[in-house]
Amino acid sequence: QSQNGAALVASADVASVTATLQAATGALSGVYVETAGAVPTDLMFNGLVEGAVSGASINAAGGIVRVRNNSTLRNRDNSSQSVAFSSEASGPNAAVAIDNRGDVVGAVRFGAGADLFDNSGLWNGAGAVHDFGGGQDQFINHVAGRFIAAGNANVAEVTRLSNLERVVNRGLISLADGGADDVLIVGGDISFAAGSVLAVNINGAADTDLLSASGTVELNGVT
Repeated sequence: QSQNGAALVASADVASVTATLQAATGALSGVYVETAGAVPTDLMFNGLVEGAVSGASINAAGGIVRVRNNSTLRNRDNSSQSVAFSSEASGPNAAVAIDNRGDVVGAVRFGAGADLFDNSGLWNGAGAVHDFGGGQDQFINHVAGRFIAAGNANVAEVTRLSNLERVVNRGLISLADGGADDVLIVGGDISFAAGSVLAVNINGAADTDLLSASGTVELNGVT
């Protein structure tokens, strides 16, 4: 794991893992974590975490992995379409919960568990395919949360939240980059809480940004 900025490997007989990182940069991943058993794992990022393949990579055989990001998690190229976070769940009870209170720039990839992405900061995922994998997954965009689904006025961007059963928006989801024809595709249900915002560009009746959901869309006072 020498090409990772920080690597943590836990055997099956470890009771739990807790780690706080100030910063980590790697040729592969900024942070690489591998657990061999049902090991509860808590990670906190207090500084820049970035890698050329992914910012952070998790391979969990079981147990829940909780990641709290207080700084910036991204791919080294700082592109919203490159992989910022990836996880692989090889065990039946493996799951990942991200608590983002800083900035996440890029795509996320989850494994087979029931994963959760709590966003109270900024997530710039414009133009990327975000694959939430198997399980009953959720993305909750809290009141202070900002999810950027389009960022280039000169490109008709398509952002996909794939294999995601539920999105709850209490903050801002933005397609408003100055150019119409951007699309956000949600693979499941999406609900908008009272006071939440969906920002779009409209350039005439036939030229507008679009939100498309495979499941139900629930509007409760969205603006």
